[in-house]
Amino acid sequence: MRRFVQTLSFFLVSFSLSSFAAAQGDSCQTFRVANSEVTIDVVIDGETYPAALTMSNIPGTITLELVRKLGLNEQVDRRSTVIGDFGRPEAKRFITNLDIGLFGTTTTAKQMTIAGRGQAISLSLRLFQDLLIQMDFPNSRICFFDRDAVNMKEVHNIEMDFDPQFGVPVVKVRFNDEIDTWLQVSPGLGAGIRLDSVIAEELGLYESATSASSLLLSNTFDLMQLGPYEVGQMSAQFPRLGVNDNIKTNSQSKVGTNIKRGKESRGRIGLEILKHFVVTMDMKTGRMHIYTP
Repeated sequence: MRRFVQTLSFFLVSFSLSSFAAAQGDSCQTFRVANSEVTIDVVIDGETYPAALTMSNIPGTITLELVRKLGLNEQVDRRSTVIGDFGRPEAKRFITNLDIGLFGTTTTAKQMTIAGRGQAISLSLRLFQDLLIQMDFPNSRICFFDRDAVNMKEVHNIEMDFDPQFGVPVVKVRFNDEIDTWLQVSPGLGAGIRLDSVIAEELGLYESATSASSLLLSNTFDLMQLGPYEVGQMSAQFPRLGVNDNIKTNSQSKVGTNIKRGKESRGRIGLEILKHFVVTMDMKTGRMHIYTP
């Protein structure tokens, strides 16, 4: 059973979005949730494709299959690395200057990283850091507002920051009224909570854990405090002991190596929890507000 009890930049935008922001200050679009991904429709070369929305520090990705279908020129930057599907650093492969139609306008992606799998296209919400972003998960709508529409400094109710190694948004949570940690907000994770082995051990989740897959175990934690809300009796997944799980780093690009203990991401909050909330984010200043409609 779940209970929700209300108790009280790494990168500059890599898309040409300044004119988009001015023209589309307050706009909304329906998104879909399928196969543990939040997607919107985009248009490339006259065809419509689903684009997954992420919180990644990589602005956008495109599959190698679509690169070849469109006849695009693949390039390699061996000075930059991306964390691949199995946790290994890989040389960054990318294409440039791709025209994409989204939200009723066309913009040019100056660079798109080539990904091995997933949706044909992915777009990071950090592309829209000059706007306020609101994701209404219960009604499957995403909206963008001018920054002066809401005073996020006054209304934010979630402690939000950015992972010092990968630059992705993280929020502070408290487990069982005693253990504080930071988790990524991950619309692309179908589960409720995915934790790394460090925090799973601190919470004692390995005791009496059950099998979730060949790589993952699961167990139920008693309570998680997320801003003004308490999430109770929710299942969390975590890697089996000895498994090198890259739940925090998959499809990320390292931006720093000075890890500050306390704000390093220890896992992810996924759709099973997010689906209950309307989440408003300021990606530039690192502020968030959530509520249940």
